[in-house]
Amino acid sequence: MEVKEIKANIFHVTYPTTQDLMKTFIRFQERYESPKFKDKVFTVKEFSEWYKKDTGSEEFTYFDDWTGTNVPGHIFEAFRDGTFAKVHKLEQELLEKLPNDGRTYYVIGTAENGDLDDLEHEMCHALYYTNKDYLNEVTRLLNEYDTTSVEDYIIKLGYNKSVLHDETHAYISASSNSLIERKIEFDKDLHNKLYELFKKTWRV
Repeated sequence: MEVKEIKANIFHVTYPTTQDLMKTFIRFQERYESPKFKDKVFTVKEFSEWYKKDTGSEEFTYFDDWTGTNVPGHIFEAFRDGTFAKVHKLEQELLEKLPNDGRTYYVIGTAENGDLDDLEHEMCHALYYTNKDYLNEVTRLLNEYDTTSVEDYIIKLGYNKSVLHDETHAYISASSNSLIERKIEFDKDLHNKLYELFKKTWRV
């Protein structure tokens, strides 16, 4: 595992594989955006049993289903202040490498063998959370286009509705190839505008 501050208050965590990444982030990520476990205290076993039912699978495939993570800094505090009575070794190892000084920050995670699309998708989330001008412009653009198909797809994937607009913008901006592969309709003009905004803002 390696942790780097790649932009002010944005930390990029890399692991050798997506399985290593997701095994560490599972409770951090799902406390942030799960439709079932957001803001709740839960064990990996509790989550895995729900996930199998939700996906209709007899096997727990979470560690292979997801290729990136994005978590705002405040989520980690529940794992430091005793809200979670038991913090696992992998979670603790990451906590020790992240800021603990009260500042606002964001964490994204990818695997060393991941795609550029995965990284840019997570970087979109980081800007959405940390850059007010970026957030405002994304919101303006989303309001100008019909994104219903993408939003429906995101809900079916298992995201909490509280992150719907954030995920919609990240999928259209940086994961458009994934949407095309799954025949999810989106406006190509919106994709171009969002992706150009992302590239311009990240360079600043």
